Amino acid sequence: MPTAPDRAQTPTGVNHLVLNVRDLDESHRFWTEMIGFRCVAELKPKPGRTMQMRFYSGVNAHGQVSCN
Repeated sequence: MPTAPDRAQTPTGVNHLVLNVRDLDESHRFWTEMIGFRCVAELKPKPGRTMQMRFYSGVNAHGQVSCN
């Protein structure tokens, strides 16, 4: 079993994160126009479920980081 490090480790990447926002369209513009991510999926509301989600990627079709 690996030994726990004696101090915090600097992350080398992020798999995902979740942000709750007031304005989904404004958030979309930020992530696509300012940061350069692309929207890769969307979860739209259904009856009985009001939440919406959008999923973004900073990796292009060639597997390279494409964000500004």
